[in-house]
Amino acid sequence: MQAIIVLKMAEIFSRATIKECMSLKQIFECYAAASGQIFNFEKFSMFFSGSISAKQMTKVRDIFQLKIVSKHEKYLGLPSMIGRKKVNFFKDIKLRILSKISSWQSKLFSSGGKETLIKAVAQVIPAYAMSVFRLPTTLCEDIRRVIAGFWWGAKKDRKSTHWANWEKLCQAKGRGGLGFRDITSFNQALVAKQRWRIIKYPESLMAKILQAKYFKGADFLQAKLGSKSSFVWRSIIWGRQVIINGMRWRIGTGDKVKIYKSHWIPRSPQQRPKISFSSVDTTQHSAAMAAAMSLSAEVK
Repeated sequence: MQAIIVLKMAEIFSRATIKECMSLKQIFECYAAASGQIFNFEKFSMFFSGSISAKQMTKVRDIFQLKIVSKHEKYLGLPSMIGRKKVNFFKDIKLRILSKISSWQSKLFSSGGKETLIKAVAQVIPAYAMSVFRLPTTLCEDIRRVIAGFWWGAKKDRKSTHWANWEKLCQAKGRGGLGFRDITSFNQALVAKQRWRIIKYPESLMAKILQAKYFKGADFLQAKLGSKSSFVWRSIIWGRQVIINGMRWRIGTGDKVKIYKSHWIPRSPQQRPKISFSSVDTTQHSAAMAAAMSLSAEVK
């Protein structure tokens, strides 16, 4: 039996037993006495899993004197739980962008002014959510359509002619575009940036929790999606592809680099050797290959 106590600045997980809840309350009281900071329990809420009886809920509620909610509330502006209808959980992002653009449409802006508003405001609003979750494709398309309509001068009562496709405008200015962000690509890049921390800081709390649940005893780059993965883990796997495509090994001891599969050759499109015959052991590591080459040189 699990109960989730949701604080304003954190989420605390505990079993829905009288003993554990009393211990948790004592920890709160000890912290308040030691720090001089008092908890504002009016901002707290409590969420129970479906297996908890109404009687047990009442007992736990009486210990903390907290309100019980039927679903998770938002944490730092993002949903704590995401169901199947993912678009509904992120509709606030779309509404915020629509609100901004609607207030701009009644004013006259030059092309430079529109470009600044799109880059500095409209495309920045979803950035925080995109650094954690993979936004639904339909939502990204809706955001792109709204921003493109504002750029080409669309109004509420009339549409506008789009003289160039959005993919062209998203290219760098040196390539003939305007440097706008493609929402889906920007989303994947932000997710990949956060997931790089798992590789760079394997001792962090986030990396340890994800490793214990999804790739225990394995490497993050070889971790698999699984059948019942959370939406966060699915977003991580999606963003990981950017890292895999862009990273390259720097040869040290060579005990983890697979010669014919890993990317390790600089200034090469494939970044790995071309296999010209089928008898090559593609699982061989660079350290073993170097030792074999050294032995062959000595024999000759």
